[in-house]
Amino acid sequence: MIIIVLLFISLLGLYSLDRWFNVSFEQNEPPVITQPFPFFGHLWGMIRHGNLYYSRVSKRTPFPIYSLRVPRSKIYVVKSPHLAALVDRHAKHISFGPYAVEFVRRFLEPSKHAMHELSQNMKEDGMWGLRPETIKTMHEAMSPGEGLTATTRSLTKHLYSHLDTIESMSESRQMKLFDWLRHMMTQATTDAVYGAEHNPFHDLEVESGFWDIKDEFVWMGLNMYPHILAPKAYRGRQRLFKAFKQYYANKGYETASQLIRNRWNMNQKYEISEQDIAHFDMSICFALMVNSVPTAFWSIVYLYSRPQLLEKIREELMRFVKPSSEEREHTIDIADVVGNCPELESFVNETLRVLSFNASGRIVLEDTMIDGYLLKKDSVVFTPSGDLHADTSIWGETASSFDAERFIPGVGSGAKAPASSFRAFGGGASLCPGRFLFMNEITIILTIVMLKYDIIPLVSEWKEVQGRAHITASVLTPTEDIDVEVKQRVGWEDVEFNFLWRGEAIGEGMKNLEKKRADSVMGDDEEL
Repeated sequence: MIIIVLLFISLLGLYSLDRWFNVSFEQNEPPVITQPFPFFGHLWGMIRHGNLYYSRVSKRTPFPIYSLRVPRSKIYVVKSPHLAALVDRHAKHISFGPYAVEFVRRFLEPSKHAMHELSQNMKEDGMWGLRPETIKTMHEAMSPGEGLTATTRSLTKHLYSHLDTIESMSESRQMKLFDWLRHMMTQATTDAVYGAEHNPFHDLEVESGFWDIKDEFVWMGLNMYPHILAPKAYRGRQRLFKAFKQYYANKGYETASQLIRNRWNMNQKYEISEQDIAHFDMSICFALMVNSVPTAFWSIVYLYSRPQLLEKIREELMRFVKPSSEEREHTIDIADVVGNCPELESFVNETLRVLSFNASGRIVLEDTMIDGYLLKKDSVVFTPSGDLHADTSIWGETASSFDAERFIPGVGSGAKAPASSFRAFGGGASLCPGRFLFMNEITIILTIVMLKYDIIPLVSEWKEVQGRAHITASVLTPTEDIDVEVKQRVGWEDVEFNFLWRGEAIGEGMKNLEKKRADSVMGDDEEL
């Protein structure tokens, strides 16, 4: 009887909190979806299920947009392709800016001066201020051009240096696939972006600390005793901050990519301290790695568990391979592959469509009407990709299945899909500036791996692995790793692949080939 009374009192208390602390809704706002548990219901759902939570709730309502009641705030969730496009077009009134600034405040421990500069000119169309100018210069560095080309060239070299080490492994060449990819891509990506000379991630404690931040991110975001609720993430963040502070003290940016140099110069313009800059870089690391690593994992699993698809895309890659006069040596310029393999690109995009559950977040700057729905000032608007990526009105009746050819022009439905409906990289004014480098990285990894290696699960066949959503990541993280063995590609054991980037050697094999050519030329001269 006492237990029943206590439960009743607890429920009554929660309902009271729900009434007192939750804001009211007006009649023409998006319909409110009731909470599964008073006061904390939706928050707990978000913590437990990450960005997948919105897809779970969306199944409960036919409305194209709906509201979630959370303590002291309200969230609007957009599930309609039409409304998603309208939200993208209303960047002046529904802005990513305040959402990004809130991220900085909660997670990066900024100084008052840094927060003041970031908070100026919050509208997306602003042309001045630290935040909009930084975004502009990031897009300049990461869009197709000299900056992106230089970073991709460096990334190719660093990726190859890691992938080529498989050759010197023991005969077993056994590894955990996700762990191997995570370490390789963390080191290669940060070497390319931050410069190998002073890269903080060469300290493996910094690397592991970064991934601890990702794993416990949601608990840290509560801003309540993070050293207790998220101890690994808290220690990892302090380690990361310290490492990047040393990086900037050592002028590491001088040998870094254009992205980092541009950000440094912009922060100097607004007199941002080295400590604040070091803190800001945690967000860059998240943007660079939290989605690329699981994408590479799922891509390899999907390819090698589908032998016919693997061979088909290998055939597409072989169009770029040039055999030398010696049959055992083949040369491929990876710069020719990037952007010129429609089947490979379609496969990667389809992997993202199926496994991406990004929830683009924005803040309503002023009361705004969208297609008859009132969005109130200071509310949060989420546009989850999960609902749009599964919409049969966009992708056809096969939306729930994996179709590697979906994005091939003239073949699949994805080639004609509106840009606002494929949201693996966000949408509208908040489109991810690193999307080109992301696609280049996945293309480079898959090209080298598919041409050189066979990957075989240690169990009899590829097992089905579930994905887990995360509040900071777009792409699902595998719930378990897969033990694999990496072998030389069957039938190609005696072939040496020499990889170039725009004619420049990126591996020792190509250096040897160039030496042979030079020796050959010298020999011809001697005969003459």
